[in-house]
Amino acid sequence: NDTYTINLLDLFDKVVYKQELSKNETVLNFSEITNLVTDSKTPYLLQVCSNTKKGLVSKKIRVIMMETNKEQLISTEFTKLKSELGENTAINSLILASFYEAKGLTVYAAENLENASNQAPKVDHYRKIYLNYLTKKKINTAYLALNNLK
Repeated sequence: NDTYTINLLDLFDKVVYKQELSKNETVLNFSEITNLVTDSKTPYLLQVCSNTKKGLVSKKIRVIMMETNKEQLISTEFTKLKSELGENTAINSLILASFYEAKGLTVYAAENLENASNQAPKVDHYRKIYLNYLTKKKINTAYLALNNLK
């Protein structure tokens, strides 16, 4: 069974946090990681390495912490929007994707575009919007697929 190491690096490629995994998903709670500068101006790099397949290493993904007041504001706006939308439909997933994109939350936007495509598989336009977004943001669909495996 493949095992992985998640490395959080500073801009000088120094590992500031490391986590070993035996599955293909995890949740990183940055507020629980000591010695991190958690402001929106200090970027980190996230990289995943296979422990069993030497040389299999992901690209480095830049991570910037969101300021607490901004996170709270987005959460409040999201809750209000979600209550106004009502049921979970393809068009509502597009609206949520637009909300997330406007807030700079690219992966959440991509997930909602994928949801819209899956909710209305006969509407080719939703799939095109999703694929165009992935291309525009240079998101690898394999990365998203691995992220969504449960």
